[in-house]
Amino acid sequence: MLRNELRMLIDAFLHNPHRLNLSEIIEHMRQRERIEEHLEFEKYLLIRIKSIDETERNLEELREIVEKLTTPPYHHGIFTGYASNGQCRAVVSTGGAHKIEIPLNAEISTEDLRIGDAVAINSDSTCILENRGAYVWGELAEFERRLPDGRLLLVARGEERIVVSPTESISDTENIPTGAEIRFDRASSLAFEVIDCDKNDCDVDDFPSVSFEEIGGLQEQIEQIEDLIFDPMNMPELYASYKFRMPVGIVLAGPPGSGKTLLVHAIRGKLFSMLRERGIEHPGQHYIQMSVGNTLSEYVSIAERRIARTFRKARNASRSTGLPVIIFLDEADALLNTRGSRRSSDVDQTIVPAFLEAIGKLDTKDNKVVVIAATNLVDSLDSAIQRPGRLGDCQIRMPHPDRTSAEEILRIYLTTDLPYSRTDGRCPAEIVENLIETAISYIYPATKEDNSYGTILFRDGTRRPITAAALFTGAVARQIRDVSATYARSRKKRLLKLCDGAIDVPSRFAGDFGSMIETDGITSGDLLQAIDEVMTAIVRNLTPQNIQRQIYSLPTDSDIISVEPLILERGHKYLNQPATA
Repeated sequence: MLRNELRMLIDAFLHNPHRLNLSEIIEHMRQRERIEEHLEFEKYLLIRIKSIDETERNLEELREIVEKLTTPPYHHGIFTGYASNGQCRAVVSTGGAHKIEIPLNAEISTEDLRIGDAVAINSDSTCILENRGAYVWGELAEFERRLPDGRLLLVARGEERIVVSPTESISDTENIPTGAEIRFDRASSLAFEVIDCDKNDCDVDDFPSVSFEEIGGLQEQIEQIEDLIFDPMNMPELYASYKFRMPVGIVLAGPPGSGKTLLVHAIRGKLFSMLRERGIEHPGQHYIQMSVGNTLSEYVSIAERRIARTFRKARNASRSTGLPVIIFLDEADALLNTRGSRRSSDVDQTIVPAFLEAIGKLDTKDNKVVVIAATNLVDSLDSAIQRPGRLGDCQIRMPHPDRTSAEEILRIYLTTDLPYSRTDGRCPAEIVENLIETAISYIYPATKEDNSYGTILFRDGTRRPITAAALFTGAVARQIRDVSATYARSRKKRLLKLCDGAIDVPSRFAGDFGSMIETDGITSGDLLQAIDEVMTAIVRNLTPQNIQRQIYSLPTDSDIISVEPLILERGHKYLNQPATA
C-alpha cells in the first residue's frame, strides 16, 4: 500500500514539478511509514493477547481435570437418624448391614437433613460432605400389616418377610391398603414410598356398574349368590346358628354370553356398596381379578408366586376387616385345566398344584375368601380342583334361558325409549310387548324343525338340528337388538335422503315421506331378520371342537363329526319395509 502511494506521488511530481516539493514528499512518506509500523505492532499485540487468553483457558481446564483426578472418591449412604448421644453425629447406612456414626459438615443444616435422604461421605468416612436429597431407588415389596410400634411388615420374594421403618414421606401408615407395593431399602431397613396397589387389585372404576336388577333370566342364580355371600353379612346371627361356612369356591358354568361375567360385575358392585356402608375406605382390596394374562409368565415360578401372592393379599384383607374378599378367576378352564391334558405345554403341572396349595391355606372354619371361577367347560377343570373344600363347594349352572327367562332378557334390551314403528297408533309399551311375543314365538317355535339354523352330525349317523333356543343368551339378545336397530336406522336415513331430494324418486313412488319418517322405527320384520342374521353368524363359527362350549345341552361325551350350517331361504311374514325407491 505504501509503495503504491509513493509511485502516485512521484508521477504527480514529474507531471507538475512546480506544485509539489520533493522534501515534502519525502517527509510525508516517512510519516506514513511510521504509522504503518505502529499498525503492524498493534496487530502483533492483539495476536499475542489472544494467544495468552487461550493459554489461560487451557490452563484452567487442565486445573479442573487435575482437581477431579486428584480429589478423593466420595462414598454414598442413606441417613437413618442421629446417634443416641445427640445430633452431632449421624448414623449412615453405607450398604449391606454396615452402618457408621460420623459428624456433619458445618455447612449442612440439621433441619434440612431428613431420615431417608441420600448423603455423600468423604473417602475416609469421617464426615458427611453433602446432602443429596431424597433417596429415589430401592426394591418393591408387598405391604402385609402395620406393627404396634409403627413399623411395617412387608413380604418380598415369595414368602420372605421384612420389617422396615417408615420415613416421613409415608405419613399415614394406618391406612395403607393390604397388598400395596412399598419401595424400601434393604440395607437401611427404611420404607420410602407407597407405589401403588398391585395390578390384580380392582379399582372402583375399573368395571361397569351393574346391579342385579339389570340382569334378566338369572333370578335363581342371583338368589344363590345372595344366600352364599351377602345374606351372611346382613344376618350373621341367623347363619351362625346354623353353623354356616362361607364357601371357598363357587363355579359359574355356562356357555359364552350366558351372563357369568355380568353376574360377577353385579356381585362386585353390591360388595363395594356394602363395604362402603361399613366404613371401608379401600373396597378395591376386597375384589381381586385373576386371568391367564396377569397370572402366567414366561419365566419359571413367576406364575406360582403370583397365585400365592394373590391369595395372601386376599387373606390379609379379610383378616384386617373381617369381611368377605372375592377372587374372580375368569376363563378358569384355561388356567386350571386337567393335568396332562395339554399337548404342547406342561404349565398345568405347576399351576394347578400352586393353586391347590394356595386354597389349602384358607381358614376352613371362618373363611372369608371366596373364589368365583367362570368357565364354559366345567368338566375340563382338574378333578382335584372340583372337590368340596375347593371350587367344588358350590356350582351354579347358567344354561341357555328357557322361554320365561328369554322374555325377561328381551325386556331389558327392548325398552320403551327406542324408536319403534307406530303405524297402528299403539303406545310404546304395547309395541314392545308385541315385539317380545313375536321374537319369543320365533325363537321357541312349536317344533324344532320350524326354526333350524344348522345340523350336528354325530359319528353314529344321527343328526340334531341347531335351533335358536339352543344358541340364545343375554349377549345374543343384545346383539339382536343392535342389529334390528341398525336395519331401522338405515331405513330412516334413506327416507330422510328421499325427503330432502338427495335421491331421485319416480313419480309413481312419490308419497308423504314426512309422515313415514315420523312413524318409522324398529319393526317386527327388523327383529326377526336380526335374529336370523345373528344366529346364522354364530352357527358359521361352530366347529366339532368348540360346539360344546356354545351349546351347553350337548352331552360331554358326544362324538361330533361335523357342523353343517343351513342356508336360509324362508321369508318373514312380518317383514315391513316401506314402499320407496
